[in-house]
Amino acid sequence: MHAIRISCPTFADFQTIRSTSSGDCRSIDPLAKNLAEDMIKNGLIESAEDISSRRLLSIDDVTKAVGTGCVPMLTDTDCARSLCYHLMYRSFDGVCNNLRKPLLGAAFRPYFRHLPAEYDDKISEPVSSLRRTRPTAREVSRKLLSSSQSVEHDKYNALVMQFGQFMSHDIAKTTLQPSAKCVSCDPVPSVCMPVPISEMDNNQ
Repeated sequence: MHAIRISCPTFADFQTIRSTSSGDCRSIDPLAKNLAEDMIKNGLIESAEDISSRRLLSIDDVTKAVGTGCVPMLTDTDCARSLCYHLMYRSFDGVCNNLRKPLLGAAFRPYFRHLPAEYDDKISEPVSSLRRTRPTAREVSRKLLSSSQSVEHDKYNALVMQFGQFMSHDIAKTTLQPSAKCVSCDPVPSVCMPVPISEMDNNQ
């Protein structure tokens, strides 16, 4: 596996953006520790983003894509058009949250792959969803992570786990079909991937 190196923006990167930006935000040091205070003091807070130069995905775009699971990708944009906004706030779809790489981490963008793609049907069905070739996630969790002992920690509590789940669902939960459509224990391609419960599972 190859690690992906994500470098942080340098002052020179911001200088390039600032040189083409309109408004007085070009005079603000984006790496200053008191950035917000400087912007407030100089009346540079913009509460709305100029979206005239970039495409936004609507609810209709996402709804129409439910049948295929594919949505139109967001395209590159010019963060300098709303530099004051992006220096102070994060956009709702993640575009320009990283001024050096505007689409890094944005919604509806492809993920990096560490390994070649592998699907049950060679196209899109998850591994072991049509043919049971691997243990289920529940079995792995039950055998490797479960414990009858109470685990205590002097720094972290169960909220750390819950926040991790919130983050993983926000980033990687790609289910577009409502669970009400999954009424069978048999897999339905592109719709349902039921998790069978082993007879050895005592937590049913």
